[in-house]
Amino acid sequence: MKNNEQFQLSALVIAGSWIENMYITTYILATNNTINSREVIISELNNQKYYLNKINELLIILNQENNPYVVKVLESFSAINTCYANLESTGINEINLKEFKLKIQEARNNLSRNK
Repeated sequence: MKNNEQFQLSALVIAGSWIENMYITTYILATNNTINSREVIISELNNQKYYLNKINELLIILNQENNPYVVKVLESFSAINTCYANLESTGINEINLKEFKLKIQEARNNLSRNK
C-alpha cells in the first residue's frame, strides 16, 4: 500500500512539473510576437501532447483507489486533451491558443489548491 502511494506522489510531481512547464510556455507564447519564435513554441506545444498522454496513462494505472488528487489531475488532463483535439481539427489560431492557455491555467490552479 505504501509503495503505491509513493508512486502516486511521484506521478503527481511529474504531472505538476508538466503543467508548470506548459503554463510557462503558454505565457511566453502570449508575450512573444516574433513569428519564428511563435512557430517554434507552437511546435513544442504540439510535441507535449505525447508526454501528456504518457503521464495520463501512468496516473490511470496508479489510481487504483481513486485518489482525489489524482482524479482532479486526470480531469484537468482530459480538458487539455480536448483542447489538443480542437487544435488538430480546426488548426491553430488565436482563439484556440487562448482556450488552451486557459485550460493550462485552470489545471495549474486546481493542482495548487490541493495543497
